[in-house]
Amino acid sequence: MAETAPSPAERPDLVEAGLWGVAGVVPLVWTDAISAEYTLPKLLALSVFLLAASAGLALRLKAGFTPRRTPLDLPLLGAGTALALSTAFSADPVLSALGRYNSYAFGLWPIAVFTALFYLCAWTSRGRAVERLTAVSLAAAALVGGYALLQAAGLEPF
Repeated sequence: MAETAPSPAERPDLVEAGLWGVAGVVPLVWTDAISAEYTLPKLLALSVFLLAASAGLALRLKAGFTPRRTPLDLPLLGAGTALALSTAFSADPVLSALGRYNSYAFGLWPIAVFTALFYLCAWTSRGRAVERLTAVSLAAAALVGGYALLQAAGLEPF
């Protein structure tokens, strides 16, 4: 049976491309096995891909897309406000913005990035896009997991 060409609404766009990049970087961000000098570049790469996806979302909004509300809107708004205020009035605002040294997973920036990622995924989930993003996420996780297994076996390819 011949496959029909996807409609313009079903074709990958900048939002999906950015989310695919995020999906490739996310498994690397959470590992403690890599020293801190590589953590900030990973967060920067995550932010760049997220920015690309956000630009795609802005284009969708300009074309008339309306984001749907989620049950987490108010809790995330409250948590984000509390985090922003605590960062602003912190004894060490840079540490509060970036997170704990050597991890950087618990600061305002990483939490804001993952919150934005949640909204991009929630607002852009549609048909085949969800399947494609799931496939890219699983492939990225499999690559990172495979590399971890090689390291656990004492093999360091790089």
